[in-house]
Amino acid sequence: MRGHISTRQSSKSTCLECKRLSGIKLRAKGKPNYHGIAVNNSLKTGIPLVSREDASLLGEVHYFTGIPCHNGHVAKRTVSGFACVICAKHTAKKWRAMNPEKAVETQRRFRASDSHSAYMLKTSTLARRRRQNSERKRNIKSAIPVWETMKAISDYYEDAVIQDLTVDHLVPITSDFVCGLHTCDNFQIIDAIENSKKGNRYWPEMSDTNNKELLRMVEEFNNEL
Repeated sequence: MRGHISTRQSSKSTCLECKRLSGIKLRAKGKPNYHGIAVNNSLKTGIPLVSREDASLLGEVHYFTGIPCHNGHVAKRTVSGFACVICAKHTAKKWRAMNPEKAVETQRRFRASDSHSAYMLKTSTLARRRRQNSERKRNIKSAIPVWETMKAISDYYEDAVIQDLTVDHLVPITSDFVCGLHTCDNFQIIDAIENSKKGNRYWPEMSDTNNKELLRMVEEFNNEL
């Protein structure tokens, strides 16, 4: 409409150049820059930005936009009901306080059902994911070199959000064979599904990970830690 020759979003057909200029105008007027807020909250919490559509395609239960809910919570939301997980916990706690007998009866029936074992399995899975997220935060923090600035990293993540894509490390931060840095030189912007499939198994000029000598050296190194 404005004559820009630019990439468009597949979901909304929005011109990315129009979206970028719109963000500049909002910042000039002192209005909230939601993309900047989302990126900063993602960096603070260590939770990657994932849209509801991408989370649904990946089969995830939650997604994270980085935008606070109406109660000001910066937390994940449920794919099924858009609900903030912190708000949902407060609502459930309030209901149990107002209906103690019903809460006890509901809990008793739940423990007697087949769903209880599935719930325990899910709880252990969530605990494992929390440990993985905590470990990833520590790895990212230790992988930021002294010469890199948080402003440059934040701008890179903001560009990815504008394009509805995710930031991937060319050389993985954690792997049995390599150790990359959390710096703009090691970033690339790719689709969330492609990023998930790639994992930490591929990097430029990668060695043959089936090489027996290489595997022996890696095992000896891990034993020395």
